[in-house]
Amino acid sequence: MRKSKAIIVLLFMQISCNTTTQKSDADNTIKEVESLAQKNFDWLLGKWEQTDEDPGKETFEEWSKPNDSEYRGFGYTLQKGDTIWQEEMLLIPSAENWFLKIKSPDDPEAVTFTLKEYSPYTFSFENAEVSFPNLITYRKQGEILQAAVSGGDTEIRFAFRPVKE
Repeated sequence: MRKSKAIIVLLFMQISCNTTTQKSDADNTIKEVESLAQKNFDWLLGKWEQTDEDPGKETFEEWSKPNDSEYRGFGYTLQKGDTIWQEEMLLIPSAENWFLKIKSPDDPEAVTFTLKEYSPYTFSFENAEVSFPNLITYRKQGEILQAAVSGGDTEIRFAFRPVKE
């Protein structure tokens, strides 16, 4: 009889521990998803003009937020009123992380970068499988939006100012 009680108590303790572990794992997953959702890229929103573009060219990025969890960007360069370069950007969360997808008209599919670093006014995305760029960084300092693309020993920096319309 004592053995039966001891076995029942041990089984109850094991079930209780397993339930606590499962609840803890679920709580951690919820916290990770909430942490992803709390990342805010709203400071990208609006139209930005590159301040350090070559003479005769104008380069812009326009960012919008079509819903609570997605940001869309469109980058383009004009020369004498004609579009000579463009790319579409999509900044989206998944269950594990945020992704930046970039597609140019000549690309068969978007290139996907994974969020590497984040702070309220800085982020970087990385894709080690492409040679250039494999790191994309954005930073807002005051009214200036700074961007950089890099890979290997090469880094190209850009500065943008907001366009008042």
